[in-house]
Amino acid sequence: VTVTTDAFIKDMIDPQNLVADHVIHRSPGDFPAKKEKAIFSVAQKEQDRASVTLHLYEPALIGIPALALQGWVDLVLAGHIAIDHDNAHRLNFSRSILPLINVSGMAIQVMRYLVYHLENGQKQAMAARLLLEMAHDRELLHYLLYRISPSKNDRENYDHLIPHHWTRAIVVCKKFQEYVVVSSLDRWSNSADTTSFWRSCNDYLLPEDVHLLKRLAEIAHSDHDNSYSDQLIAMFIAVRTDLLT
Repeated sequence: VTVTTDAFIKDMIDPQNLVADHVIHRSPGDFPAKKEKAIFSVAQKEQDRASVTLHLYEPALIGIPALALQGWVDLVLAGHIAIDHDNAHRLNFSRSILPLINVSGMAIQVMRYLVYHLENGQKQAMAARLLLEMAHDRELLHYLLYRISPSKNDRENYDHLIPHHWTRAIVVCKKFQEYVVVSSLDRWSNSADTTSFWRSCNDYLLPEDVHLLKRLAEIAHSDHDNSYSDQLIAMFIAVRTDLLT
């Protein structure tokens, strides 16, 4: 497995004395995080304001094309740089989201889970935009082409939950984390073919859910006149309007 953090640091538009490193672990006992089934859930960040260390579990990475792996590493690093670790990129769920929907008990946790995915999607949008400004679109494209592969279970589970709007809302918000990166390439790198490929791979999604994903991406890509929390509130309202009423 070959991966580097050097190219990312060299191409940073606004260097912040970032120290980035990676450690490749060859046995589960050495890996400092619970091994996940998903190939791209094999890294853990140890971060402070100026440093990030990626931990990679080598057996899970074997067979991943080099450019795809590099694109993933770039996206993780870009996420670290793009997100302000102070208060600018934080959302007060109780104050900003709960007043927008009449729920109680376990339903509040469902809303938290939904907003969690929206937040991750917004952060992915910020990271992808930074990579494209750095001209790392080739690596990002290869990452997406490798990553976009819904399983048979994804399709079957989606078919079963179509009548259950709240559960479907969570699935759509999870899917947003991937779609927003695809739409970033389409918007700033003229990679319409990537969007077409994503649509063909996800042709089981209802047209109204695809429309909602587009709307969420538009909000994520909107000019930064609105604050981070304002954008997330707008996203939640869009999901509420389509699936939570």
